[in-house]
This record gives sequence, C-alpha cells and structure tokens, in this order.
Amino acid sequence: MQRVSRFVLFWLAALGCCVGISLSGVDSSGEDAMSRRTSLIETPNGRLQVDVRATSDPATGLTTFRYTVNNVSYPRGVTSFGIVRAGCAGTQATSPQGWVMSEELEFLIWDGPPTSGIRAGTSEEFVLRTTQPCSTEEVAGYVWIHSTSACGRQKYEFRTLGPHRPTTNDRPSVNLTTHGEMTQNETWTGTIRIVGDVFVPYGVTLTIEPGTRVLIAANQDAANLQLDPWLMKRGVNQGESPEDLGVHVGEPYWDESHHVSITVAGDLHAVGTAEQMITITSDSAEPKAGDWNMLSFAHGTLAYCTVEYGRGVTFGDGTISHCILRHVIGCAACRSPGVIEESWLYDATHELIGVAGYATTIRGNRIGPTAPHGGTGICVIGGAPKIIDNVFDHCRIAVVFIGPRASELVMKGNTFVGCQQEVFNE
Repeated sequence: MQRVSRFVLFWLAALGCCVGISLSGVDSSGEDAMSRRTSLIETPNGRLQVDVRATSDPATGLTTFRYTVNNVSYPRGVTSFGIVRAGCAGTQATSPQGWVMSEELEFLIWDGPPTSGIRAGTSEEFVLRTTQPCSTEEVAGYVWIHSTSACGRQKYEFRTLGPHRPTTNDRPSVNLTTHGEMTQNETWTGTIRIVGDVFVPYGVTLTIEPGTRVLIAANQDAANLQLDPWLMKRGVNQGESPEDLGVHVGEPYWDESHHVSITVAGDLHAVGTAEQMITITSDSAEPKAGDWNMLSFAHGTLAYCTVEYGRGVTFGDGTISHCILRHVIGCAACRSPGVIEESWLYDATHELIGVAGYATTIRGNRIGPTAPHGGTGICVIGGAPKIIDNVFDHCRIAVVFIGPRASELVMKGNTFVGCQQEVFNE
C-alpha cells in the first residue's frame, strides 16, 4: 500500500478547500466493552451508527474486526469510513464492492463510490484482520458524509475498537529517532539532529525537554514518509493556478523528498521554560524559510518553544503557549480547534494564524509584523474563534473573514498598531 500521511494532508495550511471540520459522536458500549461497541453519531440532519465486533483467536492472538456502518437517517450518504490503526503494522482489510481501501501511516481509510456511498436506510460492512498479535484498544474512528456546505462533505469523529500494538517497554527511549517511525515513547533532550521525516503514531508520546535544540536537516530528507504526488511536487509555482493547493505564485512547492516533516499523531509534550526555551530550527548556517516543511501534532502542548524556518505548525486539540513562530513559508499556525495563547507570531508569507471552521481560542498574542509579501494577521474561513486581547503589530490587514461570521464568534479587547486595515470581510 502507498504510505501517505492523511494526518498531514488534513492539517495542511491554506489548502484553498475544506476538509471535514465538524466532530461529533456519542458512544454506547455493548455487552463486552472489549469485544463489541456501538457508536451513535448525531448530525444536524440525521443519525449514523457504527457497530464493531472484535473476535480473537486465543491460539494465534490474531483478531478480526467487523465494522458495520449504518446510515440510519442521514439523507445524503456516507462517502468514506476510517479508523486509526494505532501502530499495529500487520493488518488485512476486506472492502465492500465499489469501495477502495488505502493504508496511510496509522490510518486505514475506505473511500466509497463518489456518486453514492452509503445511502439512508442502508449499511456496509468493513472487515479488518490482524496478521500479527495486537491488543484490542479504544481508537479513533471517522466517517465523512455528503454535505451541502461549501466544503462538499463533513467529517465526524467517534471512538471505536481497533487493533493496537502492545506496549512492551514503558520506559521512554532518549534521542533514538532521528528519522522514521517511533515505536515507543521517546524523549528528546540536549541537541538532536533530525535528518528525515519523523512519524509518532497514535498511542506514542514524544517529550521534548526544556532547553533542547532540535536541528532539522535543511533541504534534504533521509527518510521520506510522505508519498502523495502533490507533496512530492518540486520547483516553484509559476502561475499554474493562482493558489495551487496553498502554494502561492512564486513560492516553492513542498518537495517532500528533500524536506523534513515531523508528524505527531500521538501526543506531543514539548514544554520549555522562560529561561530554557526549546528551539526547533534549520541546521543551515544560513537558514531561510522553507528549509524544512511542517510540524504537525494531534494532541498535546507546545510551550516556551521557538519554531522557525519551516512551513509552520498545524495542531489538533492541543495548545500553543508562550511560543515564537517565525520565518515561515505559508501559515505560521493553522487549522486547529485548540488554543494559541501568549505567543509571538511573525514573518509568514500567508496569514500568521488560520482558522477554518473551528472555535479556536486566540488570546494574549502578539501577531505581526507580517512578511512584506504576506500581510494578514488572522484569516477566518467559517467557525467561531475567540479572538481576545491580542496585539496586531503592523499587519497589512489584521483579521480577514471569508464568508459570513458565525454568531458565536468573539472578538474583543484587541489592539491594532500600524495596521493598514483592522478587519476585512470578503
């Protein structure tokens, strides 16, 4: 199977199109919580139900997971179904007719026929068998449904059962992974040189200690894990389109085979102190924006850190606090429902903070100055962020709203210094 990081694609900054943005789900357990579970997913227009039964063979330790996705009453259909594989490498999947399964790092994704999917009142069964002993744990599951929104489809998350690699050593290793996939909890300390893509799977924690310097190889990648053709694209956008999936005219493409990405699908605990900041930077003697690609993390905390000379930070339900994010091609901090607080973000070619459909909390930050060819402090595409007590410092436009503002949006207590325009509605 082609190894493509759905996680990185999901959190890409400024793609110019939406990925699913609404997460919901109410779980109810069956008779045996470790062998059967039913998840009910309530959408504004109808209900979905996912049943899973896990059957293990005591002799071999292998497990079969049968997922039944039932569209109870949603009128427009289910287009995709996926689960987190949680680092258990040995799996085989069976797909319903017309559905295509892809294995993407820690994700297993089934994509249905684009014109149909699972219609209201029908169901489909997806079978996953382990080929090596794996434990049965609670993991994240996802469904994508047809939507009338501008995004075209909506994403809903729930908790389900899935294969999980057993943990054999709870003591974290130290400075072990300089490229490739982590297999257990790990701590980075002192100075560590990252020479290729690093992937931290679901269930694994990366800890970065105060004062650590993470030096990332500039313009090279000894272990490329991102094989999506668009991410592999090289050269500069010469105007093939005004904004080619987030790469503006005149900007270099991602060229992932020659640029490092750090992707944390598990947990990140990178907490420095005011006296001992963590630094994540290029190893070049003459660093520049875009020397490496992106830091992405699903959960956790990035605090008292300087992150620079990459393509920014994308994060899930975590927190960025007391950080410096700077010298970025693209968006400095983007596409997150989490918290950005008490940080300084400046010098990015796109917006410094991007919000797409989330209730992101943005408070107490210094935002700007922007790069000469950038100009926007915060770009909001849907959602209801809380923009409170920030200082916008020499931004061409402090806040841009694309589309209507949500009634739940909060914007108060902000200060504007040297900005040509405070708010723009597109």
